[in-house]
Amino acid sequence: MPKKKRQGSGAVTASKRTLRSQTKAKDADIDEQNSAFLALPPELRNTIYELALLRSDHIPVVKELQIPHLLHVSRQVKKEASGIWYEGNRFRHDIRNCDAELFQRFFRHCKSLEMEVTEQLRIYEVPNWSNLVAWSKQFHGGISRGLLHEEGFTKVETVIASAHSIFHDLNDQPWEMCEAMLKALRLTAGMLDQRWLA
Repeated sequence: MPKKKRQGSGAVTASKRTLRSQTKAKDADIDEQNSAFLALPPELRNTIYELALLRSDHIPVVKELQIPHLLHVSRQVKKEASGIWYEGNRFRHDIRNCDAELFQRFFRHCKSLEMEVTEQLRIYEVPNWSNLVAWSKQFHGGISRGLLHEEGFTKVETVIASAHSIFHDLNDQPWEMCEAMLKALRLTAGMLDQRWLA
């Protein structure tokens, strides 16, 4: 069953977003003025977009994320349908070894499109301190999302969330101050799992 479209997405509401294609391929040139599809009422086009683009399961974010071909049909279709695909679906990130590079890249891409997406992080139980520091630095700089505390976290997730909480609470402080607090956290994390000290 299609999910409810978020307000501000689709053909009914005029979009102020400037959308950039993630692929090098140019949008297909169709005659927008003589298009039978674009002559349909906006509400009907929205229904078609929702049926074509919304998924009931999470979309895994991988290195070569496939943007639906529908978003490359024409500039107007892309403008109308992008918000439905990005904001109407849920995206899943599998983070291994605390390497959040793909997660950060997707966050920056969505931010450049002014899209608010729903994301799920799946953290795999392999501590890696240098990757956690790199992720934390991106979070501190406002170019990535962090992981904040929730009940039922594993030990690895708790350490990651603790690191990101430092930057969430001290987001107006210089990186050097936060980094000093991270070093103290590393010692505590090492008591939970020696691999944090490797």
